[in-house]
Amino acid sequence: MQGFDYLFNDLVQDLNRFIDEKSESRGAAELFGALRGRLGDSNKNLVMATLTCIGNVACAMGPAVEKASKGILADVLKCLGDNKKHMRESTLNTLDSWLSAVHLDKMVPYIAAAWTDAKLGAEGRKDLFEWLSKQLSGLTEFPDAVQLLKPASSALTDKSSDVRKAAETCIAEILRVCTQETVEKLVRDV
Repeated sequence: MQGFDYLFNDLVQDLNRFIDEKSESRGAAELFGALRGRLGDSNKNLVMATLTCIGNVACAMGPAVEKASKGILADVLKCLGDNKKHMRESTLNTLDSWLSAVHLDKMVPYIAAAWTDAKLGAEGRKDLFEWLSKQLSGLTEFPDAVQLLKPASSALTDKSSDVRKAAETCIAEILRVCTQETVEKLVRDV
């Protein structure tokens, strides 16, 4: 337990240093570097605290988080590969916070890459499909979602019936928010 306290204190110190920094971008890069290192920790409580911290920083920074974070979202999405439900829920909460800071179009490349990651696991893929379906259901039009059609379609042959069902629902949402011309162009290219 002492190791956790030490690491958590480091995390708090990094966060305080970031808040005190006069140069926002330099401090943010250092902070996200420190947070990224803690996402792979063997102590799952520390990883969940780190995910919460990342979500809070994203909310506080707003759209500037995308540029300052240097792609930490890819590492956040890897946490969906954990077999513990609490870890996946923490990850989805972080995605919600991230979405409140940036528009969904900035997250699309990371989501598409996550679906093709074999380490994500069936539960993680299902959770990500369900999360995205929920986000898309609140939109009327989102042409950038067409980038997700191909990786989502590959999940229709997944071993897990839960993943296939979640992918099917998500594909329906993707098709609903994409313009017909966009989908036709993609199908022609395939």
